[in-house]
Amino acid sequence: RPALPSAHAVRRIGGSCGSARRICRDCRVILEWLGQVTERSNVITLAIVGAGLSVLGADAVARRLRIGPRLARWLLRCGYTAMWASVALFIVAGFLPAG
Repeated sequence: RPALPSAHAVRRIGGSCGSARRICRDCRVILEWLGQVTERSNVITLAIVGAGLSVLGADAVARRLRIGPRLARWLLRCGYTAMWASVALFIVAGFLPAG
């Protein structure tokens, strides 16, 4: 079980309306990581990779590609998962503070 942050780990930063709010260092690191993950280029790349995998999986399920049915379904599911992940990251990016 992690220990609670000490008083030194908490910093004050100004909000957009001028009010001060407290954010611990761990939260700050998570927000910075989310900011990098939800960059526009990353989200678009994930969506394109997901679409490509979905197309390959759909073609394989329709037996246009000569791979096994389990691999075809796996490709299709991975593609859909990647596309849904890009949608989720796009939504998360909308809630993150600009900067």
